Amino acid sequence: MKSNVFISLTLINILMMCITLTSLKQSEVKPRKIDTIATSVLTYENHRFLDFQKAILKFPVREDNNTWIQGASVNQNANEIYIARQSNGGTVLTIEIRDLTTGLIKDSNHVSIKSNSYAEGLPWFLNSEGELCFLVRQVPADSISIYNYTRNKVERSFNLSGQYKIGFDYYKQFIITSNSNLDTFYIYNFDSVVGGTPKLVHTVQTDREKLFFEKPQGITMDKNKIILSHGSKNGSPAISVINMQGQLENIYYFERKSYAKMINKSYPSLIINEEDYEYENEGIFMFKNKGKISPALVQIINAQTTIIVLSSDLEGERVIRKYPF
Repeated sequence: MKSNVFISLTLINILMMCITLTSLKQSEVKPRKIDTIATSVLTYENHRFLDFQKAILKFPVREDNNTWIQGASVNQNANEIYIARQSNGGTVLTIEIRDLTTGLIKDSNHVSIKSNSYAEGLPWFLNSEGELCFLVRQVPADSISIYNYTRNKVERSFNLSGQYKIGFDYYKQFIITSNSNLDTFYIYNFDSVVGGTPKLVHTVQTDREKLFFEKPQGITMDKNKIILSHGSKNGSPAISVINMQGQLENIYYFERKSYAKMINKSYPSLIINEEDYEYENEGIFMFKNKGKISPALVQIINAQTTIIVLSSDLEGERVIRKYPF
């Protein structure tokens, strides 16, 4: 009798262990693979759509005299745009929440950082408690921090390759970063990063020299495409598209005068001299507009006004490209 009871208990323990192991396996972050043959609005066949641009929002570059925009992202469900700003070499990162319709500030918090820490992007997510969180770079190294905006605290920091730029796709499947030389991109599973245990999905190497036709600024993704925004002071607006093989697949390089006309269509007389004005890009993110997901760009005009410009809006203005790509 004792032998039978012992055998029964042993079998029950083994069964419980199997159930526990199965449960743990199911709770692990499921890896996501990049569909390298998926179609995109950024493919050559659809590339003319991005010639249609529309300015949809404006707000001041500075609410004070010290900080400058370093990145942005959008939460369309909450009708909010998130702005990261800091002074050059500063030790404080300011995160603003602005109304996506009016551009007015709703709230802001501050995060301590080391000098020369620039992420040039602002991925966000809601944690299991529904609290707003951001991925921020606190040190100029291969490291990232999870900042809980709702609680105003840094919850954890961990290694993440790619210390230069950071972005994400619309559906929050992937986090993308780049090294300081901008010749290597690291693509991670989004859930694994916000969980604090980054899982590298893909590494893309490219020819950086081909990207510096205009200074690269922001980074994002759309399905199997890496997207960079370009433009330095007195430069020209541009978007470049890189495939998973690291090839520069397409360039949207816009004429400054044509771009100014497009902005003035939404905001008359914002740019008085369409031939001679200061322009600079400070970020890019994916935006859902009329059922289509396309790049939206953070454009700085005359160091005074921030403009959010949507791409692929056929109700916008067709902007002339500098070269017939």
